[in-house]
Amino acid sequence: MEIKHRHNTKYAEDLRKELLGDSSISQQSDTGNDSMGNNLNDLVKYHHSIQEKIADHMLDLTRTLKEQVTVAGQVVKKDTEVLNKASNLIDKNEGNLRIETQKLEMYNKGACKCWIWLMFVVVCSVFIGMVLFMRLFKKKNY
Repeated sequence: MEIKHRHNTKYAEDLRKELLGDSSISQQSDTGNDSMGNNLNDLVKYHHSIQEKIADHMLDLTRTLKEQVTVAGQVVKKDTEVLNKASNLIDKNEGNLRIETQKLEMYNKGACKCWIWLMFVVVCSVFIGMVLFMRLFKKKNY
């Protein structure tokens, strides 16, 4: 905002100088060669002053551009730092996730073996119970 304000004030000053300060060019006199030479000199001075104003304006624009580029560079550096921190955090979390996944897999394998053995015991006991039931209660022949 400060840059824009400086530019606006500079522009207003240039307009004020142009409107109020250079009234000598608009006054022309018809007094022969001497006045024609003065008019040409005034015209050359006028064009020279315009060129100087343009050069000053270009310098102001260059300074403004330089300031904006430095600010943009600082923003890019901050963004790069944030991305690096995020990348480090992601790597750390990925490592922790792998460790927890391995722990969970080991727990699941152990729990699965336990259930398999339990089911095996139940099936065997049911089989033995059926055999005993069939032996105790034989089929009656009619």
